[in-house]
Amino acid sequence: MGISEQGKIAKQGGEAWNLWRAENSEVVPDISGEQLHRVELKGADLSGSILVETLLTKAEFDAANFENANLTRANLWGANLVGASFKNANMQEANLRSSKLNDADLEGADLSGSELNFSDLSGANLKSVNLSGALCVHVDMTGADLSGANLKDLLNWADIKSIKEVNVDGVIDPPDGFLEWAKENGAVNSS
Repeated sequence: MGISEQGKIAKQGGEAWNLWRAENSEVVPDISGEQLHRVELKGADLSGSILVETLLTKAEFDAANFENANLTRANLWGANLVGASFKNANMQEANLRSSKLNDADLEGADLSGSELNFSDLSGANLKSVNLSGALCVHVDMTGADLSGANLKDLLNWADIKSIKEVNVDGVIDPPDGFLEWAKENGAVNSS
């Protein structure tokens, strides 16, 4: 399968992508299934885009906007997503292994069934995020906000690297023992 026109624009970088978005505001970008390894889309407007099963490994997306985007089963292994916004994004079963999501805004995002192993979520906004069935080996959540997050069937939570200063107010369906473990390891309640 060849690369689509939108995929070619994405490979030109964030500036070219944002210019194309401004000129084609009526188009819903769809780069599903594209092979965009190491693409550089810093500050790119990917809001509302469809990126189902897109290969975005080792990509540069710091400060990019993925609000309301569909990243179902996308492969973001090792991606730089520092300060990116994923508000209300669908990231079900996404591969976020070894990705840098520090200071990212994931409020309301659906990360159910995703793999977060070895990722950096320090300082991330995880309010009302759905982490049900997510895999969390060696994840750094230092200073993140998990208030209102759905933690049903969260996997390997005892292997989280750091949960210091994480706000755990009102988490939904935490696994048995999670809250006690979290507080013993430095998590807090803001209220």
